[in-house]
Amino acid sequence: MFSGYRESTNLPTSINAPICQTTPISLNLSGNQYVDLSISPNVAFGSITNYKYLIPNGWYLNSTLSNGNNWINANSLVTLTPDSSTGGEIKYIAKSDCTNAVFEGSQRTIFINRPQPNLTLNSTSLNFVCGTTQTKTFIVSVSNNVTCSKSFLWNLGINNGWLYNNAPAPSSFTTPTNSIILTSANGNILPSNVSVTPIINGIYYPVLTCTNSFAPFVSNAVVNGNLVFCVGNNSIYTISGLASGNIITWSSSNLQVATLSTGNQSQVTVNGISNGLTTITATITNQCGQVTTKSKIVNIGAPSLQNGIVTGLLWVKKTYNLPIPISFPTVLGATNYVWSIGPGEFGFPCPNAVATMPKFANGLQTFSTTTPTANIKTGTCTGTYKIYCNISNSCGSILAYDRDLELVATGTSPCNPIVIQPNLKTFIINQNPVKNGKLYIQNNQLANIEIIEDTGGTTSNILNDELPCFIEYPQVYIPLPGTGKQITSTTEFQIYDINGNKVYQNNVDKNQSNYELDIQHLKPSNYILYISQNGIGEKQIIIIE
Repeated sequence: MFSGYRESTNLPTSINAPICQTTPISLNLSGNQYVDLSISPNVAFGSITNYKYLIPNGWYLNSTLSNGNNWINANSLVTLTPDSSTGGEIKYIAKSDCTNAVFEGSQRTIFINRPQPNLTLNSTSLNFVCGTTQTKTFIVSVSNNVTCSKSFLWNLGINNGWLYNNAPAPSSFTTPTNSIILTSANGNILPSNVSVTPIINGIYYPVLTCTNSFAPFVSNAVVNGNLVFCVGNNSIYTISGLASGNIITWSSSNLQVATLSTGNQSQVTVNGISNGLTTITATITNQCGQVTTKSKIVNIGAPSLQNGIVTGLLWVKKTYNLPIPISFPTVLGATNYVWSIGPGEFGFPCPNAVATMPKFANGLQTFSTTTPTANIKTGTCTGTYKIYCNISNSCGSILAYDRDLELVATGTSPCNPIVIQPNLKTFIINQNPVKNGKLYIQNNQLANIEIIEDTGGTTSNILNDELPCFIEYPQVYIPLPGTGKQITSTTEFQIYDINGNKVYQNNVDKNQSNYELDIQHLKPSNYILYISQNGIGEKQIIIIE
């Protein structure tokens, strides 16, 4: 009459038995009940107390050893004793013979989890400071309560540079314990990497390795000597703060400017050949073979301009009554900066020019300073002037700054957008940003061109068109006659960097309708493209990536 059984909801579906764990595990199946499935609702008649079990080979159920195939009879509360490694599953079937006829329920399964041990080495990398020895304890940690036999195969390699038990370490050896102590034999020689293979219950587990390297070579040495000396002379450069055992090699980065002679481990003689910059470098090698460098940039002769003379136009209304700051980067080797304001190409533009012309903020037309900065006040006279800065040292001087200053009474800054008339000839840039060093431009079309504008000021009483403009531009603007779109003269293309320096210029024949400008020499940055024709100019920002 008992046609089935109902399982308790809290019976185990899996058990954990980590590798090498042979500790007995209790299994309790009490809670399952007999039930008569022929009655609705089903009627339960009591708890099941008898089962038969199928467990993995080598496991014990209570005191009975399993061969993996024999079902073992027992009650609902049993003790399972695992072997060290076999996993799989446990099967059980409920039994009843209370009706003098054995009844068996359906087969149920409990899964066995046998987690592998978690193995780690306490150090995976070591840094050694050149010239020092180091003692290190290497420890393999084994988790999951592994209780069976363990050993550890250490591999250091031949001529490994380690001491073990106060003697040169063998290339490989096995220990029953999970740790060893090693000492580097020579502070100037990097010892080999340390590898270990854990062996648990005869099974070889993955290799664990500690990688060794020298710590970065840091030197406190400093190259000492003159920043500037003149062509035809020589100067001695020394090195201080050098550690014991270091070896020095001297070099000059520009042998056209300066050569070396009579160098040794503490100093070198540098001979000035021509005006320019060179870098005097001391290459330092320590006793471990590591290399670092210490350098000093030296100016031979008059100051050298790395970026060329600063040129361009400074456009400003004469009513702009605040000091106008001008500057350029500090020039290596320059000890003196002489600023001056003078007449433009056609002389002083108005009578009493000296009294009314622009001056520096200190009231002078010429003054000397030690920095590449100055401030200008506009004066009351309009016209074009020149701003110069000559830089010098004990060996000579050069012109570093040469800019036009245009003062106007009224008008719109040429840096502001040019109004595009419906019939004005325009140009299309087919791609922007420029990525391949080729700028493609198409003409004979009408389009709105994005023109570079003033950036605006931080002083509230200054209008945008009163701000200084550092972009070169043609002096004459003449509208194109008529409504035709045909090119009637040669077109000129100019490109300026963000400092107003011209970096490209090219004239294109009027018969061409598509232009390819080769600008591969330009570095990635923002630039201003200026296209002029018959005195008409258009500006557009281009981006080179």
